[in-house]
Amino acid sequence: MLTTTQNPHHEYIDPTTGEIEIRDADWYRDHRQHFPFTKRGPMSPAQLQWVTELLEAHPYRFARTMPNNPHFYTLRYEWADVGEATFEQVVRMIREHGVTEWWGGFPWRMLYTGDYKYWSYFSSYVEEVVVLNRKPITPQETNRR
Repeated sequence: MLTTTQNPHHEYIDPTTGEIEIRDADWYRDHRQHFPFTKRGPMSPAQLQWVTELLEAHPYRFARTMPNNPHFYTLRYEWADVGEATFEQVVRMIREHGVTEWWGGFPWRMLYTGDYKYWSYFSSYVEEVVVLNRKPITPQETNRR
């Protein structure tokens, strides 16, 4: 499997038709209005506690296909206990209250909370997001919370 740095194209599979579409950097630039990168300001302490508890309550597995960016992920269906609307709200909160970091030539919105930073794929509408990722915060990143 190629990583983003080796192949800057992302495959998108339409959930209704199963058709594969290749989305590259030009596609993202042309469609950036669809991706919520507007900073909404800081979360309230109660919001941050709520989102942190949800993020920490779900199972994560190691992303073994990304050895150059070791991290963990959880899947939408593993959030069935709280429902799809809650999963989507968590994704929105990451995107609206996180900080932007660049990796592989693309901007990613990261939410720093607890011992981890969390992100979803910026290329998806909230309703299309299937994966949430997390990675331990390094000592150099502790000031990004």
